[in-house]
Amino acid sequence: MDKEEIVEVVIRYAWLKEKLKPLPIWMSEPLKPIEADWVGINRIVHKIPGRLNDVIGYSLAFYSDKGEALEYLQFDTLDIAIDQARDIAGIQPSEWRECRVSVPTDGRVLWESVSAQPLSTNLD
Repeated sequence: MDKEEIVEVVIRYAWLKEKLKPLPIWMSEPLKPIEADWVGINRIVHKIPGRLNDVIGYSLAFYSDKGEALEYLQFDTLDIAIDQARDIAGIQPSEWRECRVSVPTDGRVLWESVSAQPLSTNLD
């Protein structure tokens, strides 16, 4: 491998409850909370030439119903991402559904593409 490569895959998803919208993540000018519709937990693998081991991390990705990524928050482990989703968006660990959907280079992921995935195991 001659160049860096980043592989990002949505491995968990949850629809946001209406009563918890908008989310208290402030962005844009003037500052306002984001209007996300669903959240994905993305597994990110960063392959770096010359390194023996890949760098692996997780992000909470907040998406609109049109698939636009509104905000990303990065974490070292899946457990931390799940805990932070509970604190930020009120998503309980039992509410997550598993999937495996590659994130394209434009970052857009449609709800239909994750929710249509059959349930599977060992996606971490």
